[in-house]
Parts: sequence; C-alpha cells; structure tokens
Amino acid sequence: MVVGSKIKSVVVLAGGVGAARFLRGLAIVHDQQATTALVNTGDDTILHGLNISPDIDTVIYTLSESIDSKRGWGLANETWRAMESLKRYVDVRPPGSIAAPEWFNLGDQDLATHFYRTARRSEGADASQITSEIARAWKVAQRIVPMTNSDVSTLVELAQDWQEKPFFCIHGFQEKCKHFLRQGVIKGFWLIVDPTERIMDQKHDHFFLVICRWFPGKTKDKSRE
Repeated sequence: MVVGSKIKSVVVLAGGVGAARFLRGLAIVHDQQATTALVNTGDDTILHGLNISPDIDTVIYTLSESIDSKRGWGLANETWRAMESLKRYVDVRPPGSIAAPEWFNLGDQDLATHFYRTARRSEGADASQITSEIARAWKVAQRIVPMTNSDVSTLVELAQDWQEKPFFCIHGFQEKCKHFLRQGVIKGFWLIVDPTERIMDQKHDHFFLVICRWFPGKTKDKSRE
C-alpha cells in the first residue's frame, strides 16, 4: 500500500527504459500484484516480418531481472549470431527492399519473444492477451497492459524532406538524431480507447496514477548502430 493512503492500487503510464526502472523500484515498496503498467505501443514496429513491442519487452525484461542493465534494453548475456548471419544478404538485396535491415539489432534470445508474439498475432490473439502471456512466461507479478489493442504508430515529419517516418526508427537508431523534426503525429490515435477501460478491474475502483519520464538521462550505446 502507498504510505498514508487507503488506496491500494497504483497505475503507471509507462514508456520503456525510464518507466521500467521506476517500476522495478516501486516493486520494493509496493505490492506488485496491485500495480498495473499501462505501456506505450506507439513505437511498435515490424522487422524481419516479426511483431516487435520494444517498450513492453523492456518493461517485462526489467521486472523479471533479465534486462541487460548496462544497455537498459535487451536481455543479459545476449548473443547476436542471427543478426551477424543476416549481413551476408545485404549486398544481394534489391534496391528498395526492406529485407535484412541493419539499423536495429535483435538478440538471439530476444528473438524468441518476437517469434511467440508474431505467431499469436497470426492466430488472432490481441495485444493484451499476448502481453499477459509473455509477462507470465517471465514470471512478472505486475499487471502489464498495452495502451491499446489496435495498431498505432508515432510518426515524425523530417524538416529536410517533409517525409513521415516512424519515430522509433528515427530517434537514436536509424537516423542517429541528426535531422530536425517538423512535427509529430500519432497515426491511429482515434483507435486508443479510454485508458480507464484498460486498467480498471473488479478489485479497485480508485488508484494512484503515476506518469513516468521517458528516458532517465542520456546514454552512449553503439551496440545498436
């Protein structure tokens, strides 16, 4: 229970690294089963034909004590053999092909999560159901909920060419933050339901709401370059 209050439930609006670390700290002082993380899916993407939810996975890996603490993302003791093997196809892919992308690496262990998520999507399971299954597989006690079951993308318009690109592939990874941004937009924003519908349950009618900062400071990480 939060000190000095009769309200037992805490809801955290979460992004990736910063929120994951906050949730890990919260678990020390608050009942994990009375904590719900409503996690950003605006950076979800498809790479190598796989459905990837980077913020959700970062939260789950962190709360299961499996995260690579140095990088703040991905799994500890990760290997990269699959990504290294993909490099042999770079020179043969035709112009305009998105096969074998080099700008974002997926670890060998991490790939298993994406394989599972993609297979369950193909079977018709929604994001909430899949996220719950993945969290249980990693023995996470907190309730992890995607902000929507619909496909939503955070896009940015670059100043130099007026092109819209996914924010996730721009910020710090593909474009190395070297371009000025003209504006940002959430594609599919109208598909996001009232958050209260996603976090309320039969147990608690009231809860503390915590909004986490996105990233806890700047880090230099070349492992995804």
